Amino acid sequence: MIKKHMCSILLFVAYAMIATPINAQNSINAGELMEEISENFHSKHAKEFASELLQYRTIEQNGKFVDFVANIGFYANTDYAPQKVKNVHDLQIINTKIITIFRSDSFDENGEKLKTSDSNYYKGNDAKKFTMLNYGDNDFVILQYLTFAMINSPLNDSKVDLFAYKITKEYENKDNDNIIELSFENKDWGSLKKTRILAFGKIIYNKTKGFTEKIAFDSGYRDYSARVYTPTPDTKESITQSAFEIDFKLKNEEIYPKSASFVTEWIDAKKPTSSYVNMLNPRINPIGTNLIYREKIEFTNSVKITKEQIKKLKLEVTGSIGAGDRRSCYQKNMWSNVVFSDLDFDKVKVDLNVAGESLFEQAERNNGRSLPSESEIEYIDDNARKESEARLKYQETNKDRFYRQITEVYYPVLFGKEYKYGVLTNNK
Repeated sequence: MIKKHMCSILLFVAYAMIATPINAQNSINAGELMEEISENFHSKHAKEFASELLQYRTIEQNGKFVDFVANIGFYANTDYAPQKVKNVHDLQIINTKIITIFRSDSFDENGEKLKTSDSNYYKGNDAKKFTMLNYGDNDFVILQYLTFAMINSPLNDSKVDLFAYKITKEYENKDNDNIIELSFENKDWGSLKKTRILAFGKIIYNKTKGFTEKIAFDSGYRDYSARVYTPTPDTKESITQSAFEIDFKLKNEEIYPKSASFVTEWIDAKKPTSSYVNMLNPRINPIGTNLIYREKIEFTNSVKITKEQIKKLKLEVTGSIGAGDRRSCYQKNMWSNVVFSDLDFDKVKVDLNVAGESLFEQAERNNGRSLPSESEIEYIDDNARKESEARLKYQETNKDRFYRQITEVYYPVLFGKEYKYGVLTNNK
């Protein structure tokens, strides 16, 4: 269970006391070690690379899955310069291309299918409604957190002085590598805008091999998405607690992301002036239904890419590398052997077998759709309707062209080999 924000400082102290250093060398200065870690990460972290990816999102209410979306595709990190970035909007590195999407219908805790017209989609931020999420990758927040964590965490050597550190554990792993765990927290908890991130957590550092194995945020808020909770007499909004972690791998003496996970829960706001909202609730009554939102992404077959490859993509494909097409097709064969780590997929299939329609049957029916109930959207005005209809028509008309661009241009250029149907899984 995620720690409550209003007790974050006390919890951090308790955490530090409980996690007493085990065989830690008293001669090691935590701050100096963190400087070594961040400098090491900056020098070894792969700046431009591509990876195949599997990502999925689940929503739970009262311990039951009510929504499931998964993507198979690939990711290209094309520009990395954290010291120069002032805002996450300046980064053009969240680049995904989706080959196939697996998606259920969207239900509430009673098994009733959600209607887009009951949400705040195209109707502004009404706190008494819920946020209807798109099916596609553009609603996955995990890649934004992945980027933001590298820019504003202690892993960025220009941000090291904004945090306080403590060595909590030192041990040898099964390969006899020397592993050191450090806890960290913001020095200034009073201003999200000043530090751009409020968080405390830990870093696991392999000192023998000289690379960061993991960074975990036990609690975290970023100024790109978080806003101060402001209660009103009619509000049904609640504050959020989000935890996030990234695992890294070392390949040819370079550091690549291996996986990342993100979880958000909704809790009561006891101290509104120091509480934040990280994301809007995708269901009504989030506290009463124990709403939990999770995302996971796994990176495989990571390869370095060159400026020449990036330039070639921009010349051969109309538009930027950009986000993947949310209307990518459901391709049943590509999902037959996929393993979802850290997910009870059997339970997902049972919980989402509603009215005699299996999860796979729902995925087949939802093939190529953007929203669960596109025909039920209540638009702000006719212009919004026309713009949406034109966009959806363009995506539908060009769906085959998008797919060919992904498989016949992007993949061969990035990975140096021909795309073969069904190869992008994590079971190779």
